[in-house]
Amino acid sequence: MVTERRAADFKSIYLATRDDLMELVRGLDPASLSRTCEACPEWSIQDVVAHHIHYLGAYLTNTTPDALWHRQLDETEQARAAAAVEADAWTQAGVEARRGRTIEELFEEWRSTASQVSPTDSPFATNLYMHLSDIRETLGDESGRDEPVALYALEGYFHAVVLPRLEREGLPVNVLCADTGKRIDVAADAPVISGPTYELLLSIGGRRTRPGADNALDWGDTDQTTRQLSASYGWPGTN
Repeated sequence: MVTERRAADFKSIYLATRDDLMELVRGLDPASLSRTCEACPEWSIQDVVAHHIHYLGAYLTNTTPDALWHRQLDETEQARAAAAVEADAWTQAGVEARRGRTIEELFEEWRSTASQVSPTDSPFATNLYMHLSDIRETLGDESGRDEPVALYALEGYFHAVVLPRLEREGLPVNVLCADTGKRIDVAADAPVISGPTYELLLSIGGRRTRPGADNALDWGDTDQTTRQLSASYGWPGTN
């Protein structure tokens, strides 16, 4: 079992990732900030930053709607679909509330809110690294793919969303990061999904299409149900 995540100081990881994102985004001109984010086609790059700030503030004040979690974890497809509608409306409202602000105004809110993050607030390192990856991919920036936070984020998405879904179906699976040898072991003799850490993260995190994941990963002896359930938000283009 991977142990680094449990031992990590997530506030330090989070703040370092935030600084990387701020440095990247601060250097963009208005046209680039307005560019559509490839992983979130209804949002600009600046909207993605606004979304994260909204989510962070709501989580720290315990005001996130239950639907945000139910959209991935409810047992029936119908219940998940209903929760997704509510969650998406709440998420979009947070972005809309920050429209018209400059990027520096967003950063000011972010600095104030981030001061409340604790060393054990692991969702934020996970969530923020994914958003940083979304922006980098939109800009064609391939840096940062081998950062240790990629492993923490992979563990976060896998344990929080994908594993409960698979376990409900009686389909345990282990994960192997082929580039580093790191493993997420769930059960002895369970089938193994392997691939580069970054590609595992973007596939399990719902950023790769199913054909893209098929090309990047080795699904081993997993069955088709396991593969279909292994993207946190479903495979793009198939929902």
